[in-house]
Amino acid sequence: MIDAVISAEEFDLLTETDERRLEYFNGQVIEVPPARAIHNIVVGNLVIELRSFAKLRSLGLVLAWSDFQLGQNWRLIPDIAIGVLSPSESAAHVDHKITAYLEA
Repeated sequence: MIDAVISAEEFDLLTETDERRLEYFNGQVIEVPPARAIHNIVVGNLVIELRSFAKLRSLGLVLAWSDFQLGQNWRLIPDIAIGVLSPSESAAHVDHKITAYLEA
């Protein structure tokens, strides 16, 4: 985690030049470790199934990865967001993310 609290706008500028995988949550920047093979397999399988389901019903897009921002100024508003947990994510971080998703 990067210690300084920054704004969402500062985070957007940071991610344009920083090649690390970063998440922004409650003013904090969190460096996300690279996904393991099993993580990518699970994500891939979910995308295949969800794309098939959505296509048959003309429901729209299914994206494997997409930036979105919770709150009043969403850049992309997903109807559903599915997160595949990684062993490196702490229970507290996951709990905070779930609470933020449910509140949004």
